[in-house]
Amino acid sequence: MVVLGLFILFVVIGLVSPQGQQSLKEGQKAGKSAASQDSSSPTAIPKPSLQAEPQKYIDYSKSLASFFDDTNKFNTELVDLLGKYPNLTDDDRINLAKDTIIMEKAYDRILAIKPPPELLKTHQKYLSGYQLIKGSMPILRNALDNNNQDLLNQATAKIAEASKLISQANDEVSTFTNSLKQ
Repeated sequence: MVVLGLFILFVVIGLVSPQGQQSLKEGQKAGKSAASQDSSSPTAIPKPSLQAEPQKYIDYSKSLASFFDDTNKFNTELVDLLGKYPNLTDDDRINLAKDTIIMEKAYDRILAIKPPPELLKTHQKYLSGYQLIKGSMPILRNALDNNNQDLLNQATAKIAEASKLISQANDEVSTFTNSLKQ
């Protein structure tokens, strides 16, 4: 039952991230649009920070989109492999270990992404979420290697908390992106 819960949590993370990617793509468009607006137009109400530095939003959006593209691939593989548990082959176990290590390293990649000042608090939620994922992966490997239900519960709890934080961050990015369109 816990494996099913873990499977669902990874699916949620995988589903949440593409929404964030869509918001980020919308943010790229809004940033480009704001940068190209004629500020002398009576209908244009420019946001000063966007007029001054639209590239920082575009760069941030591109960095997050690339990050989510990469992590979604391994997240999907991880979900597929967990769906086979406990009937994992030796190759499955090797791939599962590889995917968990890659997901651990996702934290270091998102840590390297520098958000614009307006999104620092939001980015901190991404960092906190992926730090929880990083911490859950060794526990998950140990739980699956040893059929340890208590460890599996620990990993599941960390992933559930991570999923909430990532979802909140995606919602905030979406709200921010929508505010750029106005």
